[in-house]
Amino acid sequence: MNETRMFRPQRQLVTDDDVSKALAYFNEDPPSEAFAEWELTKAKNDLEKIWGKAYGEQKGPTKDKEAAADCHQDVVRARECIADAKYKVDCCKARTRWADKVCDIWRT
Repeated sequence: MNETRMFRPQRQLVTDDDVSKALAYFNEDPPSEAFAEWELTKAKNDLEKIWGKAYGEQKGPTKDKEAAADCHQDVVRARECIADAKYKVDCCKARTRWADKVCDIWRT
């Protein structure tokens, strides 16, 4: 067997640039994850307010009012805002896990 084929030069798993990016992410003010959580909470509160207004505008039995409020255009938009906010929270959490992992690897 050819020994030169078996040898692979060792590469850095984490570069200094990766560590700099991770530390810069941790140093953000306000923290991205906290801001994303705040946006999610705000979107949920807005949905409740909008849904309540849409529900109050409807006439008829309770189930019909609920169904009409759920289908109201503003309520649908508010739910889309919640979905976007959840996506941002998930992205921030993933980036935080990445930064943690980069720092852990760099320490070893």
